[in-house]
Amino acid sequence: MRPRLRKILIECWKDLVEKEYAQRRVNSERSLQAAYWAKLNEALNPKTHRIFIEPQLSPDGGATRLFPDLVISNSQRVIAVIELKYQPRVNPSIIKDLNSLTALANADDIALTADRYAGPQARSHPYELNDRVLYVWAGIHRQTPEDLIGGSPIICPALLEGRFLCLRAITSREAAPVN
Repeated sequence: MRPRLRKILIECWKDLVEKEYAQRRVNSERSLQAAYWAKLNEALNPKTHRIFIEPQLSPDGGATRLFPDLVISNSQRVIAVIELKYQPRVNPSIIKDLNSLTALANADDIALTADRYAGPQARSHPYELNDRVLYVWAGIHRQTPEDLIGGSPIICPALLEGRFLCLRAITSREAAPVN
């Protein structure tokens, strides 16, 4: 699904890890968020794509509010939802992120709210979600026992099958992160 976008997400992630993280320019989840936004903003056409940082998403107009780290949209649809994790010294905590992605995948549509603190209030814009939305979990985290034996601690929920992209930078004390 979305092979061009998938390629851009992977290339930007690798560049971020190899340049920004390796140069110690990423030191928190917020700086990871900002660095990934900057890489994606360079790679995507600003006339056709918009990248939101922690927008409020309300699936199916319900009472649930979710705040994914990054959301990429074209003029009418959300095309990618990205959850980031920065835990270079510990195993990644992923349950909440995967639950959020799954809740969005279950929704027929969402309301995306990009509130402004001054000036006219923007109306919430309903975005259609279809089978082409790409759900992404990207994390910088410590090497886990599963990694050592060739497994993966990131298990794609069945609902996201074919629409899930996992990007990882596995850290260790002895070497540079491994993508």
